[in-house]
Amino acid sequence: MRLLTYQHAELEPHSGAIDPERSTFLETLPHYRHARDQLVRLLGTDQFVWCLEDDEARRGGWRRHWRDRAEWEMCIEASDILALVDSDVWHIMIGKRTPAETRATTLRDAGLIRDLPPEHAHWSDHVLLRGDAPPGRAVHILIRFPIPTSIAVGVLPPPLTRQ
Repeated sequence: MRLLTYQHAELEPHSGAIDPERSTFLETLPHYRHARDQLVRLLGTDQFVWCLEDDEARRGGWRRHWRDRAEWEMCIEASDILALVDSDVWHIMIGKRTPAETRATTLRDAGLIRDLPPEHAHWSDHVLLRGDAPPGRAVHILIRFPIPTSIAVGVLPPPLTRQ
C-alpha cells in the first residue's frame, strides 16, 4: 500500500518525536484538542503520523493544503498500520463537519447515504475501524512514529521551497 503524509520539514521519518502541540489544527478547529486526546487514549500513544493512500491524498488536495510541509511517500504492509480512522467520524469529532453535512458529503462524493451512529453517540466509540475499511468509506491511516527503519520513506521538501 502506497501512502503519503505531510510533516514539518525538520522532522526525520525514522527518529525523534512528534510534538502534538505543533498542530495547526489546535488554532483552527475548536474541538481538535479534546478529540485528539480521546484518540490518544484509544491508541495508547501520541506518536503517530496521519496518512492517506497516495491516490486519495492527491485527489483530496492534501498537497495544496500542506504547501509548507515535506511530503513523505512510503510503501507499507497491512501489519505496519497502527489504526484506521473513520475520516467522517473524525471530522465530526473535531468540529469540521456536522453529522448532517457528513451525510450530504458522502451522498455527493460516494453516491451512498452514510450510516452514522445516533446523534447522542460517543463519537470516540466509532472513530477507529476494525478490520478492513468498508468500500467507499473515507479512511485515514495511522502509522507509528518514528517510522520503523524497515519502511523506506521518500522525502520531498516542501513545495514552497523547491527549486
